[in-house]
Amino acid sequence: MLQDCIKSITEQDVAFEVIIVDNNSGEHDRNILESLQINFPFLTLLSNKVNHGFSKANNQALAISRGEYILFLNPDTLLFPSCLARLISFLKTAHGAGAVIPKLWMDKEKTFLLPPSYLPSAAEMAQKRLYMSSDLLLDFFFNRWLKKALKYWNSDTPLPTDAISGAFIMTTKKVMESIGSFDERFPLYFEDSDLCRRIKKAGAELYYYPHAEAVHLYNQSAKSSPESLEKFALSERLYMEKYYHPCVIKALSQLAKLPGTGAGFSYKAWNFSWPIETFCDGHLFYSPLQTMMPCAAHKLSTDHFIFDKEFVKNLADGMHYVLLLKSDGSIHEKLSMEKLQR
Repeated sequence: MLQDCIKSITEQDVAFEVIIVDNNSGEHDRNILESLQINFPFLTLLSNKVNHGFSKANNQALAISRGEYILFLNPDTLLFPSCLARLISFLKTAHGAGAVIPKLWMDKEKTFLLPPSYLPSAAEMAQKRLYMSSDLLLDFFFNRWLKKALKYWNSDTPLPTDAISGAFIMTTKKVMESIGSFDERFPLYFEDSDLCRRIKKAGAELYYYPHAEAVHLYNQSAKSSPESLEKFALSERLYMEKYYHPCVIKALSQLAKLPGTGAGFSYKAWNFSWPIETFCDGHLFYSPLQTMMPCAAHKLSTDHFIFDKEFVKNLADGMHYVLLLKSDGSIHEKLSMEKLQR
């Protein structure tokens, strides 16, 4: 996957340098990195003897980078032609732009568009705890979230956005020097949200630029591992402590104790291999979450849809959900599918 990512960088029509930080990976991964250095001699490889975390690894690369424009990029990404040139051109000409993200697809076939990122806040966390206890509130917050997401997905012009995913952050050396580097207290997760907050606090804007495209082929199974969930909880706590008063954090913890009612949409059982009857001009939304927040979007143009086998292969084991939305905004059908371990 990393080799494909690097190859897509070499096909860009801009001058570049590539710095890879190896956070004490296993012998197999180290062998791959050594072979990559042979195939791509322009690579700069920094090898850590211990895993210092995502934030510090980014800072190590940033410290030795020489370019005016900086791209923090996950190894499970692919760039489409002219992606970098278009983003650089945008940053050069857009007044007040501090960072930018391209149109991010979930798959190489451009079937599903990833959703806009949001900036975690006390209000957002309170809403999540509330709508998980009420079907009525879930409907309200989902419709509000979807309205915002559809504006993002359907836009063919640059849009200011609340936050940018850490999988793909393009900014400038000047911006990073003005706000400081990644906060190394975050081992994994929320470091991108913290960076976005600091960019906006400095008076710069975050943008979504739909004329540049990339793919983020993230591994959902890895995100659901016990170690990842533990790091997520730790980073969430650190983020809240950094930006909110202890009284606010205490109030959120009390909300978490509210009795749940099992809020959620009602779904019809389905199978990934079965064709789904659809319609033109509507949307098919996919999510691993029953609340459908967030979800990825597919613009419908035929009367049926079948999930690609490779797409399903990359999904985590467990339940997955689909919602069909008509062009008039009404919900047509809700389906649930289970991916079983093989």
